[in-house]
Amino acid sequence: MTRATSPTTTTPPIPGLRLIYEFLTPPEEHHIQHHIYSEPPSPWVTLSHRRLLWYGTPASTDVAPPHKYRQIHPLPSCISSIAQRLHAQGHQTHRANHVLVNEYRPGQGIMPHEDGPAYEPEAAIVSLLSAIDLDWYDKRIESRHRPVYSAYLLPRSLLLISGAAYTDYLHGIAECDVNRNGEPRQLRLSLTLRHAKSVQEEGGEEAGPYVAPDARRHDRLAAVHAFERITGRKLGALR
Repeated sequence: MTRATSPTTTTPPIPGLRLIYEFLTPPEEHHIQHHIYSEPPSPWVTLSHRRLLWYGTPASTDVAPPHKYRQIHPLPSCISSIAQRLHAQGHQTHRANHVLVNEYRPGQGIMPHEDGPAYEPEAAIVSLLSAIDLDWYDKRIESRHRPVYSAYLLPRSLLLISGAAYTDYLHGIAECDVNRNGEPRQLRLSLTLRHAKSVQEEGGEEAGPYVAPDARRHDRLAAVHAFERITGRKLGALR
């Protein structure tokens, strides 16, 4: 597909981060957006600060009992082609088999968090529709009240996360209506592409149909863990 603008790469000051602008073309962005919003309401999970849905293989986790698991949907071709491109171009060592779609409206965000050991230690974030500041916090610094870096993610950009960026830093989005440059925030979609490790039952046999954990409890636990890491305070009663 002919591109009006060639992709350009920048290297942020955090080891393991790479930011590629115009990774998608506008027609590709439109096609993916159209597919996502053509989904029926049922696959979407609404949280207090955003809406999300999963495609592909779920990550192994024990944060929710089996009766709260949700069915996960196969990767659609428009997103599977991105996973293939990332792998073929050497951006990801493992071809992504798990894609999380997040929808953010103005004023919405996500607490600082890490992707953790349920995935191979690399992730790719594709931004759609509008720009956002993605803040980064160094886990090795005792006081982590302010980000050490903020990546400005334009629509159609690709952020690659590996190495120290994956293991030593938290990332999050502040809940506000404007970005740091004064630009009002608008509706935004993000695709997080990762390779989830195998989901297995005890004894090493593969489980039945792929399922995803209950999102509300997972989101609450992730927020609690991030708060504890950043502030040093324990919120065990909220677990």
